[in-house]
Amino acid sequence: MRTQALTQAIVLGGLLVLAGVLLLLQSYVDLSAWLWFLLLIVGGLAALAFFLADRSNLGMLITTYVLLAIALLLALVMLNVLRDEGVTVYVLSAIALPFLAVYARDRQHWWALIPAYVMLT
Repeated sequence: MRTQALTQAIVLGGLLVLAGVLLLLQSYVDLSAWLWFLLLIVGGLAALAFFLADRSNLGMLITTYVLLAIALLLALVMLNVLRDEGVTVYVLSAIALPFLAVYARDRQHWWALIPAYVMLT
């Protein structure tokens, strides 16, 4: 179990270093938005793989959701599906969705409906 946590920390640290190098490169060369989309998808799938290897690590599930939600937002904006107010609606709905999932998983967590309702309205 300890070696798995160490491996996970090394891989995630490597991904952060890679992201830093790419952000530095972005300041000198204009990288394609599709490249960022691809990197977000790969990062989200890597986090999902870590979650599936150790299902007690819910942090990886949150990381997966955030990376894939940002990737989808980026793709929808690049394809001109979302414009102006649509971006705001997407972001607030994406924030509300995990709270609805918490409530759907266990009805005892009714408190999760409060932030979900606030984000959706």
